[in-house]
Amino acid sequence: MSQIGSPNIGPVRRGKRGCSQQQRACGFNGAGVRLALPLRGCSGQSAHTLTEMMVAMSIFSLVLVGVLACYFAGLQFNQFVLPKIQNVQSNRQTVSRLIEEVRCANSLQVGTGTLTNFNPAGVTNAQAGNALRIFPSTNTSQYIYYFHDAGSATLQRVPLLGTNSAAAAAAVTNHGIFALQDFAGNILTNSQNNAVMSVVLQVCRNSKTPGLTDAYQVCARVTRRGIL
Repeated sequence: MSQIGSPNIGPVRRGKRGCSQQQRACGFNGAGVRLALPLRGCSGQSAHTLTEMMVAMSIFSLVLVGVLACYFAGLQFNQFVLPKIQNVQSNRQTVSRLIEEVRCANSLQVGTGTLTNFNPAGVTNAQAGNALRIFPSTNTSQYIYYFHDAGSATLQRVPLLGTNSAAAAAAVTNHGIFALQDFAGNILTNSQNNAVMSVVLQVCRNSKTPGLTDAYQVCARVTRRGIL
């Protein structure tokens, strides 16, 4: 005879007080009243122990620490790369403006100079130097002037009809920025109408990380539109 509601079908063995052995294992008294929740269920499954919970929490903590470490490493790498990107972007904007001014120029003149003095390159000398004059028209008294100031390590720009200069690029280490070249990249020894203007900016800035510097180079080659 089997007991109705019992987990297993089969003969039921009863204890001294009329309660089956299986009911006693599940926490029932002789009157069939359940006394307390047992550690082992009637189905035979055991509960998690304290050791198992500690192991699970330890593994979860290790995974969480790894995820946070990767996140903070990504933030640190982003802070390391962002100044480099900003520096290159700033100098590219400077070169882009200079390229557009050269394209629209009527003539160009390369040489060496400062804010108050300019010496154009000689007829038989290399057409290269730290200064550049851009003439928008045939009037040679009106020009846009670029020159490298070695004292402040900046590329200075004097606007058209202006007298004061402003820094167009900072931390420029090379002095010979401008050069007139032929189509093959050779520096000319005389001024030609179809010359190619070469601009090279070598920049070295101090990094936010102690002991490191950000060094890069921006190059451009451009010709005037009206070369004929």
